[in-house]
Amino acid sequence: MSCPYTSAQNGKAERIIRTINNVVHSLLFQASMPPSYWVEALSTATVLLKILPTKTLQFFTPHFALFAKLPTYDHLWVFGCKCYPNLSATASHKLAPRSALCVFLGYSAHHKGYRCLDLSSNRVIISRHVIFDETTFSFAERHVPAPQPTWNFLILLMMWCQLLLDPRTLCTLPHFVSCRLVSQHLRRSCCPCRSLCG
Repeated sequence: MSCPYTSAQNGKAERIIRTINNVVHSLLFQASMPPSYWVEALSTATVLLKILPTKTLQFFTPHFALFAKLPTYDHLWVFGCKCYPNLSATASHKLAPRSALCVFLGYSAHHKGYRCLDLSSNRVIISRHVIFDETTFSFAERHVPAPQPTWNFLILLMMWCQLLLDPRTLCTLPHFVSCRLVSQHLRRSCCPCRSLCG
């Protein structure tokens, strides 16, 4: 047993944890998905690592070591891409849509199907018949860049504090700033340029 807070004593375990963590980060980053989908990325990462050759097993796969047969790769698709599962079996009537735009979340552990997230209803659909668009990602299109930090609010707050301490400083402020900071009544009462302020 290793000592607390000494991860160096758990070399092999720490290395596989780092490998899994790197795959999870890569999957989420490539699909522009938020970190809240780490569970789906972790599940997909473990599926991928089970069928990848490893140096530890003389470049055989863990799947081959367990089941003595080579894994297949024809069922693999790009994580987080757009997909369109077949919904005709669960349609409420004949004219209902037969498919919906979804996000591919990985492979089902209990079914022979794919996990697809319907963004409009936020529900997971498990389906075997899915059409994939591996070149586009829904979360990348939905991603809105964060607004750049602005200092305008802080500057106006400092000006307002200065004004509360000494109303005469209002006359030293630029005309367009001072008119926005205070009411017309306050400006008329203390500003010598009453003719400009109205």
